[in-house]
Amino acid sequence: MRGSNSWLNSMLGIYNEPGVVLEKGEHSSYVYLFITGKTIVLLNDYIERVDISLDEDYNIGDLVELKESIRAVIFIEGFGIILEKTRIDTTDMLDSDIDPFIDAYLIYFPSCETEYTIPTTCVQLFSPDK
Repeated sequence: MRGSNSWLNSMLGIYNEPGVVLEKGEHSSYVYLFITGKTIVLLNDYIERVDISLDEDYNIGDLVELKESIRAVIFIEGFGIILEKTRIDTTDMLDSDIDPFIDAYLIYFPSCETEYTIPTTCVQLFSPDK
């Protein structure tokens, strides 16, 4: 989600900072902001929700994290931002009966200030509650 009222966003100092609704009330919601790590309250009318598909095909700009089973091996903590969709070419590594291309994302991880190409099946949407 993100705030939809630019004037209010600038007054709160959040601009277009992405976040997630932690608790929704009748008129307002508690919102966790990813970049600043703050929890704020916004009127529901001022929250612009982002539609998320369930088929694990994420979009550029989505905040993702490595799945727990992958983090146990790779040790990259925190969220990453999808920069682009790409494919990993494994033509030289696999026999000809297997599709040599693996769908992947180029992801920037602010915690280590590094970009990694990671297969799409290794990531999930970021949740600050984990």
